[in-house]
Amino acid sequence: MLNKIQILSNTNMQIGSIVKNSLIEADTTRIAVAFLKKTGLDLVKKQLDFALSQGSNIEFIVGLDFKTTDYKALNELEEIKRQNKTFKYYCFGDKDSNYNALTFHPKIYLFNNSNKFTSIVGSSNFTGGGLTTNFEVNTVFNETCKNYQYFLQLEAIYKEIKFQESIFIPNREYLKQYSSIREEINKFGEKALESDDIKNETKRLTQKSLDLEGTIPTVKRMIIDSIKLNHNQKTKLNDIYLHCKDFIQINNLEDHFQSEDFKATIRGELNRHEINGRLENNVKLFTRIDRGIYILSDKGLKYDRR
Repeated sequence: MLNKIQILSNTNMQIGSIVKNSLIEADTTRIAVAFLKKTGLDLVKKQLDFALSQGSNIEFIVGLDFKTTDYKALNELEEIKRQNKTFKYYCFGDKDSNYNALTFHPKIYLFNNSNKFTSIVGSSNFTGGGLTTNFEVNTVFNETCKNYQYFLQLEAIYKEIKFQESIFIPNREYLKQYSSIREEINKFGEKALESDDIKNETKRLTQKSLDLEGTIPTVKRMIIDSIKLNHNQKTKLNDIYLHCKDFIQINNLEDHFQSEDFKATIRGELNRHEINGRLENNVKLFTRIDRGIYILSDKGLKYDRR
């Protein structure tokens, strides 16, 4: 098979048909989309079930937006995960509540086996309309194992998404609360988002997401662990540097903490969450007792988030 690039609009060929065929052929499928709806899952249900029955590894990363993301689809993902060990899904927190204030807006589809590498990037979310009837623009790359440069480039972006601190793994309690809020919005429209009750419920849900497991430890989590290893005795900044560096190397996380000056990132987290600091989103985890010397605050000792 020769490498092939197609640009499709759903009018000349529905992207959904390519997703269906690729699901059946692939050993590994990874999809990152801003919006997910059950109409999209329903469209590929047979192919998804078949792929999972063959042991295919399938992974979704979906954005959370109360105006668009379908709670029925999230519940469906949870059910698929419950029934299949080779299926995983993650959520990317809303811009106003995630760690880096990024708007999550990608549409990346990756399918591969040992011989064929298919990748799609464009405008189609994983919705019935996005995959079939909407006027979309998507580029499809079909590549072989001898040369799959576009696949590798999109895979690198996918990994960058997956290992953001904003990623978390929902549980049933989270989904139940999310569904309740979304039903209110369905009933009363977007004006529901302006009600104090919904605002408070959304805030509580955001806090709940921060307690959920992610795909990677945060820098502040590594700092806390390094000070705990020292039994919360006076810990020098250089010892924190060394612990974080060793942890990253031992766990092969170098690609996920790329920085020209990772030490500056560590200092930034210490300053942001120093007990007397005034920076935004300060969780007050660290107490600086001298220049470059830290212990954990009471909150830091009890901190159990990612």
